[in-house]
Amino acid sequence: MTRSFLSCQKSSSSAPPAGRDEEVAQGRLLVDTAARLDAHLVYSSVRGGDRTETAGVDHADSKQLIEAYLRRQPVRATVLGPVYFMENALNLGFSGLGDGVLASPLTPGKPLDQVSVLDIAGMAVHAVENPAEFAGERIDIASDRVTGQEAARMLSEVLGREIPYRQTPMDMVRRWAGGEVATMFENFERNTDFLGIEALHAKYPAVRWHSYADWAKTVDWDRVLAG
Repeated sequence: MTRSFLSCQKSSSSAPPAGRDEEVAQGRLLVDTAARLDAHLVYSSVRGGDRTETAGVDHADSKQLIEAYLRRQPVRATVLGPVYFMENALNLGFSGLGDGVLASPLTPGKPLDQVSVLDIAGMAVHAVENPAEFAGERIDIASDRVTGQEAARMLSEVLGREIPYRQTPMDMVRRWAGGEVATMFENFERNTDFLGIEALHAKYPAVRWHSYADWAKTVDWDRVLAG
């Protein structure tokens, strides 16, 4: 029987990440453990984690170091590269939803590839259950591509009240969330390299992919906004 196990490294983008050195040490330990057990490792990294040029964002750079280590080891592995989490909207202080708006540093019409943790889990389970198909694969994953204005409109429809979009000044982001988060959003604003989402979903139909609107409908907003 093929043994598989899943490592979901922290990829949340608007919360302060764990220290880079600690995450790299944890990731290398997981790789070493998979090698020792001759197990199939499913590792949740970040989009771009296979690149050699760092982005200057610690929670992404740490995963690049882990992936580089993984490539040098005799491990049967599947690497998933999720993009920005839809669930970051649930950080009410950063997203502004606690104040009745959707706030982000991105310009209102800037598209952003996003993924739900539901789809990360679905893809990971699919990989765990099909090691022969997925061992040796690296797959960047996204659920939907939306602009801030589009996300605000969809949230308005789900919540039944108007949620306007508000662009947060980058210097304010830098003060509130630190340079790492500000740099990440500056990279998002400049990005023109988007995933082929339709082709991805067509290739892996077993994953029950969620559009942004689909994801929003799964959230218990009364509970989230009451908190």
